[in-house]
Amino acid sequence: MKLNIIDNRPPPVESNLPKHLGGHEFETHIDEGAVDKFCELVGVPETVLDIGCGPGGMVELFKKRGYNVTGIDGDFEVERPEDIKDNVVIHDYHEGPWLPEKPADLGWSVEFVEHVNKEYMFNFLQTFQQCKYIIMTHALPGQPGWHHVNCQPPEYWVGAMDACGLFVDVELTNAIREASTMKERYIRQMGLVFKNGRL
Repeated sequence: MKLNIIDNRPPPVESNLPKHLGGHEFETHIDEGAVDKFCELVGVPETVLDIGCGPGGMVELFKKRGYNVTGIDGDFEVERPEDIKDNVVIHDYHEGPWLPEKPADLGWSVEFVEHVNKEYMFNFLQTFQQCKYIIMTHALPGQPGWHHVNCQPPEYWVGAMDACGLFVDVELTNAIREASTMKERYIRQMGLVFKNGRL
């Protein structure tokens, strides 16, 4: 008898990427509702960092809204829309931190943190520290996915962020979860919003 095995990996393609990159599976999870609610409750961000931007769908959305946006991602092979290529920095957080020239009003990091080995997470946390607010998601323990190596409960991320001066905003988290229009459940179930206590 032959069994079909589902391992939640992207189909094999020829690639020069290191194994830990490319977890986006060529898709961006767009969430206009969460962004609209953030703008309503906090204000329209002038500057945005999309940390782990993948193909750049949210970078494109932020740019169309007139925000000064920079996407950061290690995937140097994925095709991104021509109009955002100058807005994307290729950077692998396994190699070290990446810091913007100036702090950003908002950091957006959806379906990213679970793909970075724990030993390298302070590299992206240093980027998070350069944002006044962070909207992020995380994968839960046991959640399948390509190179899911740091799947943690929300308390873990609240503690890690707290140690970096980023404090969970429960009211804003709940509001953004309720406002999410993303097709996937990521913001609705695992979305967290943090405010920087130093900026």
